[in-house]
Amino acid sequence: MKDFFFPHPHIPGVKADVLGTVLNWPISNTVTFMIFMTVLFLGLAFWMRSFKEVPGFFQSMFELFIDGVENLLHSLTSGKNHRVKELLFPIFAIFLIIGAVNIIGSFPILGEFTWSENGHLIPLFRKATSDINVTLPLAFVVVLSMQAFGVKNWGFFGYFKRFIPLDKLVHGAKTSVSEFMLAIVELFVGLLELLSEFIKVISLSLRLFGNMFAGEILLAILMGIFAIALPAVWIGFDLLVAVIQTLVFGCLIAVYYTLVVKEDGEVSH
Repeated sequence: MKDFFFPHPHIPGVKADVLGTVLNWPISNTVTFMIFMTVLFLGLAFWMRSFKEVPGFFQSMFELFIDGVENLLHSLTSGKNHRVKELLFPIFAIFLIIGAVNIIGSFPILGEFTWSENGHLIPLFRKATSDINVTLPLAFVVVLSMQAFGVKNWGFFGYFKRFIPLDKLVHGAKTSVSEFMLAIVELFVGLLELLSEFIKVISLSLRLFGNMFAGEILLAILMGIFAIALPAVWIGFDLLVAVIQTLVFGCLIAVYYTLVVKEDGEVSH
């Protein structure tokens, strides 16, 4: 009875808890969580094969989710259909993956599965987005894919001359001193924009990690202090934060992607 009213919850650290090793490769509870999510996504992919022309309840909910992402992209791109068409799949995938990880990871029942390590109970699963080792590679892959997306749209030289306008430098050198100085200013601005592409990796990963990790810490503290009533309220708030962070992350990525999609009539180089 004492443990029920005054439990001793596991306080997660910045570093994920290692449960064991496989071929000398450490397996943490965020790895097990991602394996769990992979199985769920494989099940989702198998279920999608049974989609029918006349949808049932769950298929309707899934299609409403897709429509919601599409409507969001329409608003972010000012109704430009060519942008929505190109961005729908990658942005939908980001919303689906991040949303599923955030929301399912916020379910308290996952914390009931534990692993005993030297007398200490360690959760078998930890929300992957509360681990910087997950959010950092995720942000890196997203930003890298944006560069590949930009190269596909504009061509290699057409895309990177937005950051390093060598053609304007050459033109300015042949024209006048003022044109050349203006081209130098544009070069510095372009280099700053190129640097900002790498900073996006840090900002995106830390924003997602910080909010999700803070939720894990606060929930563990509240479970230790109040045990029942207040943690139930915080679990609901944690779910709300998970949804909001999914929207924020997805919208930021959508805006970043729209910056590398050609407008109607623009030509790749």
